[in-house]
Amino acid sequence: MTRQLSLLDNEQRIEIEGTANLPLITDTKTGGLTVFAPGHVYSPTPLSGSGLGKVAGPGALDENERLFISSLVNHLDPDHRKHDWVKERRPSFIQKGDTEYALLRNIERAQSAVQLRIGDEDWFYPDFEFWIREKGTVPERQYYCLIDPKGLQQGARGGWANPKVLCLLYKLAEISLLNPDVKDDSGEEIEFIPRGALISTTPYEVLKAIPGDDFWVYSENGALFFPTVTQFASAGIFFMEKPLYIELLMKWLTKRDHVVDLVMKSAAEAALSPDEQIPENEMACYCKFILCKHDTDRQLESTLAHLLKWTVPCKNIEQATERLQRLARKELVSFIERKMFVIPEDPNTIVNPCQTLLERYLKAR
Repeated sequence: MTRQLSLLDNEQRIEIEGTANLPLITDTKTGGLTVFAPGHVYSPTPLSGSGLGKVAGPGALDENERLFISSLVNHLDPDHRKHDWVKERRPSFIQKGDTEYALLRNIERAQSAVQLRIGDEDWFYPDFEFWIREKGTVPERQYYCLIDPKGLQQGARGGWANPKVLCLLYKLAEISLLNPDVKDDSGEEIEFIPRGALISTTPYEVLKAIPGDDFWVYSENGALFFPTVTQFASAGIFFMEKPLYIELLMKWLTKRDHVVDLVMKSAAEAALSPDEQIPENEMACYCKFILCKHDTDRQLESTLAHLLKWTVPCKNIEQATERLQRLARKELVSFIERKMFVIPEDPNTIVNPCQTLLERYLKAR
């Protein structure tokens, strides 16, 4: 399931057609070297079986992509300009102790391009693949990260329901759930952790001023508010304008058991389970209830957006679960008032309200 982090031998000079597309980031004003990216950002990829003689040109980096790469590389290795492989412009990895970092350009028209989608939406090709290999762990831990710099006012319309946002949050959680046991090319087991992130080129205040509540979330008492920069970061969205966004990004990519990640895995468990099966945990039960209730063409997207609006502000999974349980109890009260079925218990005393809600909803429909 893992792939070679570089298509080229690190010890060889690059002497193939397409040398102009080396992962060299220079200052546009002075032409001086800014960074030489680890791996090879442009990832020269053969389009035929004729070896490396012909490569796929990915097009020029835009200014936001250049800024992102420069910030990331300088954060990982502030002294990287001193390395021989940088001076000689040879592709390599950034090495810090037992950890390797490599950044690759995800070329849409290449045969090896990574593509994701939700439902029948168009395929989404994130701009970058970022590998983090912690080779000192047993088993080896690999974070496989898909990163996309994007203007959110245009490129992520619909907010939490936007297919690209959900690809990087839900779809990667689904992939992780469906692939619990992963081996590398040599057959060795690894701990494989997929992660996704959007780097917003839209400033925070500009996004906040846009009419509508697509990216707004719910407070403890159910009032809508615009998330803080830190709360956006807890859902894999980072603002390029902020000085510490790379630090927040690295924490998101390498931390396990994020609240949003656990919520999305529960949603995947609910979505993948047979129609009449009751999931084992409360969060998955609530997710399945909302999926059944939102019987529309985009029921998955609307369900996931609903879950994110309620759980993005939560500091831990217990708080997120409690929020959904309160919503489940309100639904149970609503069912009683509409006399859909009789519930002898007081909903506030039910230990597992999400499970109870789903069981009785499926029985009544």
